[in-house]
Amino acid sequence: LSFAETLGTAICLHELRTATPVACDFGDLPASAPNALKACAYQFVSQGLTRASQQSAGGAVHVRATGRENLEIELCYEVERSKRLPRLAEEFEHEHLRRHIEALGGKLLVRAEAERLLRITARFGAGSPEDTRAAAVPAA
Repeated sequence: LSFAETLGTAICLHELRTATPVACDFGDLPASAPNALKACAYQFVSQGLTRASQQSAGGAVHVRATGRENLEIELCYEVERSKRLPRLAEEFEHEHLRRHIEALGGKLLVRAEAERLLRITARFGAGSPEDTRAAAVPAA
């Protein structure tokens, strides 16, 4: 599978399991990638969508992926008002997925934005930002 097909498979399986549409925006992605990177990206999207279905306020979940040399995959969704945004971000931070991403030279960023928006990003390649784990989550 190509890199885009790998991400698309994770999204399609989630949509079939949950009967929930996912908005996708795939930019210029590599035609091929190492299997380890594709597996990690698949796991990131799959786990992110599962969390989004458990935490979202019922709005759209958006998956964006772009970059050939500096690959970036991002999930973004609005969180239910009853959920504590900083705590949700911290929970995602502690998942074993961070270790997989970092083992491939990438970074996992979890940001609480606006009032209820959670943005989860995996970045790979040259130019990955410094680790902003602590600064990305506002104090409770």
